[in-house]
Amino acid sequence: MSEKTKGRTAKSLINAGVSCSSYLVLMVSTFVTRAIFKRVLGLDYSGVETVFLNIITMLSIVELGIGSGIVYKLYKPIADNDYRKIAVLINFYKKAYKIIAVILGLLGVIMAFFAPYFIEPKEENFSYFWLVLVFILYIIDTLASYLYAHKRAMFTADQRNFVTVIVHTCCQIAVGIFQIVMLLVLEGFVGKMAAFIIYLIIRIIGRVTESCTISARYNKRYGKNIDLKIKDKLPEDEQRDLMKNIKALLMHKIAGQSLNSTASIIVSTFVNTTVAGIYGNYVLITNALKMLSDYFFNGITASFGNLISSSTGEKVIDNFKKIYMLNFFLSSFFAVSFFNVAQPFVSLWIGTDGLLDISTVLLISTYLYMMTMRQSVFMARSSAGQYTQDRWFAISEAVINLARTRTCAFLRNKRGNRSEHFEPFVYPVLDSTKHRISRCIPYKRTEIL
Repeated sequence: MSEKTKGRTAKSLINAGVSCSSYLVLMVSTFVTRAIFKRVLGLDYSGVETVFLNIITMLSIVELGIGSGIVYKLYKPIADNDYRKIAVLINFYKKAYKIIAVILGLLGVIMAFFAPYFIEPKEENFSYFWLVLVFILYIIDTLASYLYAHKRAMFTADQRNFVTVIVHTCCQIAVGIFQIVMLLVLEGFVGKMAAFIIYLIIRIIGRVTESCTISARYNKRYGKNIDLKIKDKLPEDEQRDLMKNIKALLMHKIAGQSLNSTASIIVSTFVNTTVAGIYGNYVLITNALKMLSDYFFNGITASFGNLISSSTGEKVIDNFKKIYMLNFFLSSFFAVSFFNVAQPFVSLWIGTDGLLDISTVLLISTYLYMMTMRQSVFMARSSAGQYTQDRWFAISEAVINLARTRTCAFLRNKRGNRSEHFEPFVYPVLDSTKHRISRCIPYKRTEIL
């Protein structure tokens, strides 16, 4: 094994190990915070959080996937120590995110006046203006995550994602501790609505602190070599190539948000907010497992990109097949474990009033398998910058999902049935991962399967 391969493997293991370990810690912290949140504020507030976060996630489509689209461009100049090219790309990234932040901020303010209409509380009587304020605070939290995003990207592309992960973990643990203390101590004095506002403000402060810390780490490590004051611009041919990928990424993001964010919004609108909160608890578990898978594969994305830039196609394909098999074992383990453990865990964590029926849990388990089974394919796609080949599969999924959920909503309203059984809303769509595999790696595509 060459020294370069050993170094790439070591960085992959460090990134994956730190990412998975950090996320396990954060997962425990999130579950503890969520349990106290539910006991202190109730399921209605949990439902508000779930619905608003999903709306904002859909608004975040304006990000266009620029982060992924630019990071893969950094692999080659980093390998060649081409600091001028790195600076040009990072400045392009910085400018793009400034524009995105302005657009998202404007859309968020406009949407804030409509978002309250997605909330149908069962017990709590939330005021319209309070809901508008809560939504705006969630928008500010999202914008704070874009702060110094260009500097965060450098750590990712340089196979040092563990730096940003450690900073993120420390800040989130601190935020969780402050939120728990606040909920337990202040709720009795200021009331639930004010406590929820303070809960969100703590979240925003944590996000800003994280971004500023990452910026400081960047300045210390890269500031001397990478001059971000450079006036050079990205060549037009590279800009065209980048925009082509960004357009494809937009299609993927629209499809992804359709699959991931519409269910809780529809449940809240056509069933009620309390049920959306119950569903949100299960989604929190599946998201935890999915994110654990994401962190693992994100940890090796940069190293796989480096492999593509410096190795033969046969070696790339051989490594991909091993990763894909690992993905299968990981996804199967997560889905089966979730189906068997979800009900007793939620009963212990939230209480029996927070349980869904077993048929819905089975469908959520199937959905979890489909989502996690894609990670190796997405990892290869991001590493190679191959976003255009499978964009129509993504759009097909979005169309099928929206048509299905809209039909279910229409039939439910026609029957006048607003019960808490809502399996059709979360039923997974036909997966297209297998069709995508042969389109993600730019080497001998027909040999991958």
